[in-house]
Amino acid sequence: MPKSAINLIKDQIDESQHDIESIGIYIDKQDEASISLEQMSCLRGLQEMYRERILGQQAEILESELKLGSGILSVSAL
Repeated sequence: MPKSAINLIKDQIDESQHDIESIGIYIDKQDEASISLEQMSCLRGLQEMYRERILGQQAEILESELKLGSGILSVSAL
């Protein structure tokens, strides 16, 4: 995977982390009367979706870096 693609994924991870924090702040600022349990559950679900997305993207980066590292080791062994 090209370095530019890895950087793009890292930027997406940063954006997702920001979204998770923003949702948490929004939930914290709401009082119990202004947000229903269903809305709260949906927002928490959205945060979880972002967390799972981040884990997948981190795994993708790690896999790419491991492949790159093994390629470097193969070349250096020559």
